[in-house]
Amino acid sequence: MTQTLHFDIEGMTCGKCSGRVSKAIEGLDEFPLIEVSHEENSARVTLSEAQEANADEISENIARAVTEAGYPAQPADGDAPPLLFKPTESTPSPVEKPAPKAPQKSSAAEVRIDVGGMTCASCVGSVEKALGRVDGVSEVRVNLTTERATVTLERPSKDDASVQPMLKTLRDAVESAGYDVREIDASMLREDGAAQGSRATQKSEDSQRSKLTERRAEEARLWKLRWVTGLILTIPILFVQMGPMWFDLELSAGANLGRLLITAYLTTIVYLFVGKPYLVGAWRRLKHFGANMDTLVAMGASAAWLFSMVVTIAAVFGTTLADGNIYFDSAAMILTLISVGKWLEARAKGSAGAAIEALLNLGTSTARVRRGDGDDAWVEVPVDQIQVGDEMLVRPGEKIPTDGIIVEGQADVDTSMLTGESVPVSHGVDDEVIGSTINTDGRLVVRATRIGGETALAQIIELVEKAQESKADIQRLADKISGVFVPVIIAIALVTLAVWLFLEGSLTVAILPTIAVLIIACPCALGLATPTALMVGTGKAAGLGILIRDAQSLEHAGKVNAIIFDKTGTLTTGEMALSDLRPKIDEAEALRLGAALESGSEHPIAQAIIRAAEERGLKLDAVAEFRAVAGEGVRGRIDGRALRIGKPTWILEDEGGVANAADYRDEIATLQREGKTVVALAEDDQLLSLFAIQDQIKQASADTVKWLQERDIEVWMITGDNEETARAVGAQVGISPEFIQAGVRPQDKASAVQKLQNRGAQDGSPARIVGMVGDGINDAPALAQADLGIAIGTGTDVAIEASDITLISGDIKGVRRAVEISKATYAKIKQNLFWAFFYNTVLVPVAAFGLLIPAFAASAMALSSVSVVSNSLLLKRREIE
Repeated sequence: MTQTLHFDIEGMTCGKCSGRVSKAIEGLDEFPLIEVSHEENSARVTLSEAQEANADEISENIARAVTEAGYPAQPADGDAPPLLFKPTESTPSPVEKPAPKAPQKSSAAEVRIDVGGMTCASCVGSVEKALGRVDGVSEVRVNLTTERATVTLERPSKDDASVQPMLKTLRDAVESAGYDVREIDASMLREDGAAQGSRATQKSEDSQRSKLTERRAEEARLWKLRWVTGLILTIPILFVQMGPMWFDLELSAGANLGRLLITAYLTTIVYLFVGKPYLVGAWRRLKHFGANMDTLVAMGASAAWLFSMVVTIAAVFGTTLADGNIYFDSAAMILTLISVGKWLEARAKGSAGAAIEALLNLGTSTARVRRGDGDDAWVEVPVDQIQVGDEMLVRPGEKIPTDGIIVEGQADVDTSMLTGESVPVSHGVDDEVIGSTINTDGRLVVRATRIGGETALAQIIELVEKAQESKADIQRLADKISGVFVPVIIAIALVTLAVWLFLEGSLTVAILPTIAVLIIACPCALGLATPTALMVGTGKAAGLGILIRDAQSLEHAGKVNAIIFDKTGTLTTGEMALSDLRPKIDEAEALRLGAALESGSEHPIAQAIIRAAEERGLKLDAVAEFRAVAGEGVRGRIDGRALRIGKPTWILEDEGGVANAADYRDEIATLQREGKTVVALAEDDQLLSLFAIQDQIKQASADTVKWLQERDIEVWMITGDNEETARAVGAQVGISPEFIQAGVRPQDKASAVQKLQNRGAQDGSPARIVGMVGDGINDAPALAQADLGIAIGTGTDVAIEASDITLISGDIKGVRRAVEISKATYAKIKQNLFWAFFYNTVLVPVAAFGLLIPAFAASAMALSSVSVVSNSLLLKRREIE
């Protein structure tokens, strides 16, 4: 019995991590089987008999190698779980535990917190720091646009007794930073998995809209109420305060005092009602020795209001201050204009999250489930009451309630919500169907196989949400800048005040540029620049059947300058088909005999010939004395005729050969040079027919390769097939021979990717950022090794889990779509950041020099946030072919 070593490994979070761990182990020696699971934080290495003698030393070396790769590892104590895979001659060593074909949610110990009170990028930094200081927290992601913090814990908790204290600690951390905790979702916290996926459980129609969208709608309503109120009051404030100057009126002392009191009264209402969110937010930050956008707005508006109130109160007591100008109009206009911007921003941010809403609203609320026998056995129940194994009736035009397998009927199913392709796909008995796709024209009975949070739609939503919450490298830079931005602006404002006081000796003169500096510098746009673009970009990708794991994956997709394609199942369909029939007798007779002889074989080549005969409606006779010759072909008798079919060399030269064999060799060679597999059919010494079988090229392969090459992206192909077949396929799709590597063993694909990544350093050419596109288990290590792994969604689960991007439909044109969406998204991010920095770097000095009045500053600040979000929303209109 072979010996297996077990290891506990920390720090693995995705398929790429497990791929790196697997490569670290493979670099030590050749092991019969290596298994790495980031879900179980473990690895299993099976030793050969020769290696068992040095098991202790090998175990120590493996632990050291994995630790040096960045993942602390140690031999596991006690018995480990059984092997995930059993090694076979035809199955290469996998790198992961397989998962259902629906995109998988991470089993990491995560807590999600809905955070209230965040207004800018500096808030994001404050919340991240507060949560990051909690013991047991390994990672924190805070998203301003979704108003959510995702906390990853080092170890999951096993029961409520240990869960609740951790949740309280996290809540206290957020509140200690001065922010509200609206809700905590700990459904992915427990090891026992009892609550796994509950967040994505199917819900009734009334609760399909997310809480975030409801809050966005309520937030927009409140901001509208505030700015409308502010506008109604600001207009009379302007006329009362500025009217005498506009109309050149001379007022008595009593009239002037009345004018002051009216404007003070109206402005105070605006200050307290419209400005309440800023005042409350600033006070909370102040209590915790912090500052954010609210602080800047509150300081600017309060300075104008307070200074004017002092002048007004002095006037009431008959005292005229030296600096007696009032700025009630500035305070009111600042708060009103900024509130208009916040209202537009709330509406725009709601639109940015529309992709998730569209996915949520795809589901259905009820289902007809079989609850007995006969035609009247169908009972309508809420969709969340469906159980695995239930049979559901789906009529034409209805949505399929949940994932399942068809047990009765046939219909065309519209899968556009999942794949982005508008043409319905025919489905019949034993075919899998996905919940929320639409039955267009037939009666179906579907047996439920996945429900609630395990359905493809629920897990797609989960993956899109995670991608939207993740941070790109460029956003981390913006967050760091924002973390120090507010204190710096406050310091600049104080310096501005001091300099103007020194130069002019007048508080009236000094206060306006100071207020303008505070207002113009609000870092809202900086905080919104990246997440809004990511939300729209990943949402648009999901609508096209492209699932992007995180922001880094999206970023890399736009930077790749070399893409490697696997051949079989990626550039080709992976299904063999009869491409040429070269009969020497009647064509139908040759095909009938060949298919009948092959009817006892499950080989893909045999199946291709059989399918061709079935498509022509040919009747296949029974075969007598059937015998398979290993590695060569088969032989048997049909209607007393001795027939054989198989490799040309076996037919033409062995078993007695055929007459005039040399006459057929050129024909066979020509077909083989075209990348086709040739099979010969003979009767006694007569050749009856040649059959050419070929793996069909996907329709979009050539167009995709051409599109990538036109954008200066090197396109490579790696395959285990022979050189002739590889070159033939390459010629059809447009890949030059120098960019083709044939005869590559499955275990060597990752090394081939690594060599291409290192080629720039070796030959002095630009560094290559390599993407890998594949669909099989043998592609998983290469997908993990690549800078960007793209899995064909119709492929194996291991490949999908190891990838950064999944093309759900299996359509290869999703590769170019992913590249195009990435480039468009990052173009928007760069535009947004440019404008965000432009407003601050250019207009702050302008305001400090007294060239920008506070009202204009407020307008510019509001415009900056709205322009950033609106610019991101333009991605929705971009046409992606």
